[in-house]
Amino acid sequence: MNGLFYAAACSSCDRGGIYAFSTKDLSQVEFTPYPEVSYIIFSPDRSLIYAAIRDSKKFPGDGEVAVFSVENNGKLKFINSLPAGGLSSCHVAVNGSYLYCPNYVSGTLAEFRLSPDGSLETRSMLIQHTGSSIHPTRQTEAHTHCVCMTPEGNQLAVVDLGCNKIFFYNVDPANGINPDPAYICECEPGIGPRHIIFNSAGNTAYVINELGNSISVFAWANGEMTHRQTISTLPREFSKQNTCAAIRFSPDESFLIGTNRGHDSIAIFKIGTDNLLKLEQIVSSEGISPRDFDFIRDSAIAAAGNETSNTLNLFTWQQNEQLELLPSQSVTIPRPLCVLS
Repeated sequence: MNGLFYAAACSSCDRGGIYAFSTKDLSQVEFTPYPEVSYIIFSPDRSLIYAAIRDSKKFPGDGEVAVFSVENNGKLKFINSLPAGGLSSCHVAVNGSYLYCPNYVSGTLAEFRLSPDGSLETRSMLIQHTGSSIHPTRQTEAHTHCVCMTPEGNQLAVVDLGCNKIFFYNVDPANGINPDPAYICECEPGIGPRHIIFNSAGNTAYVINELGNSISVFAWANGEMTHRQTISTLPREFSKQNTCAAIRFSPDESFLIGTNRGHDSIAIFKIGTDNLLKLEQIVSSEGISPRDFDFIRDSAIAAAGNETSNTLNLFTWQQNEQLELLPSQSVTIPRPLCVLS
């Protein structure tokens, strides 16, 4: 809905759920209680919100995917939900009549068939990843973390931090997924890929590496990835513990954003004409552990979800030769993990 943006608060307390805020005065407009919401997306027509539920209260010992309709006033109305087939459901993507959700702890990928009205009809497939990499504690087994459609719309990219790989599955909007990967991209050992995004030209993929504290740039062509660059998200002098989280484009794709949890900052990269990255500046997230960051649609506002400080920190932004983020105000909500507009 125009004039609103949403934030997911992943808490088991009575303040956990989905918050709606006004882009005009940044006031809270609505709140939909729902414990342990970790990630939210709109349906293609923006009439629904799909949510990954990290630790389901409705289906104990499982994750969950839930569907809400977006009412005229921005209020959300619960439609239905199904168990996700694994623990720590953490991301969502839709392709035609199907929805996909990775379960981080279990290392599984769940496919759901959607009804014509967009509600969840059934869980149609559950794919178990297996494998490991060199990190002694974070990569002893598969940890599926992100799902993203490729630019052509015929493959689903599944980022697996534990296996240190990105799996590409053939998908059909009417018939669903082929469970045998069409292609697997091996990432740099121990780098721990977390999320992937593709540019609008469809020729470049950017991957933020949770364990490597970096962003990798890949050429994307003919269904394969070719590594071109890996660049740090941190200042050279920083040596303390850090893990990366969110990766986002600026609205015109001139800049790329990556968040640092530990340094508690937002790294801003200029995207060159060759699609490679140059670090422009690193600014404070104004809170602790920025799990997500995004630019709010049709506004001059950006928001950082700082998980550990329980704050949604808001910025005004302006762009000339550089992208400037100017802190504006802070809103307290429990464990903000995702921003949606």
